[in-house]
Amino acid sequence: MCLKQKIVTEQERILQQTSKIQNILKKGKQEEKLLQYEIVRQQGYYNMLDKRARILTGLTEKDYNYILKNYTELILKFPKVKEKAKSRLQYLKSAQISKIIAIKGCSNCIEIVSKKLDVTENDLCENCKKFITDQQIM
Repeated sequence: MCLKQKIVTEQERILQQTSKIQNILKKGKQEEKLLQYEIVRQQGYYNMLDKRARILTGLTEKDYNYILKNYTELILKFPKVKEKAKSRLQYLKSAQISKIIAIKGCSNCIEIVSKKLDVTENDLCENCKKFITDQQIM
């Protein structure tokens, strides 16, 4: 085999590997964008056709419209996204509860949120539960 053919073959191999890496990165970015979309969708504040929903996702208009048009296929391609979004929303809700209780809660509930990472309304006293409910957290 000639040296020129060997160099061309090596270049082709490098290009194939680079292409594979690019596809992996593209797939990861696509999944992350879908996750951003899904978090806003699960919150249910806005119809996903509303411009405000797109703004909340932080996605470009092009990416948002692509997800909007291809949502079913993307969810089938990335089945764990719905669960990841649900988990992320629970974490955000817990963080909001902790923040509000740390500022305005009773001393018992303040102690609870300072020791526990995943605080829910069920961990709080009735007065603090009512206060959290009045704040309409997620």
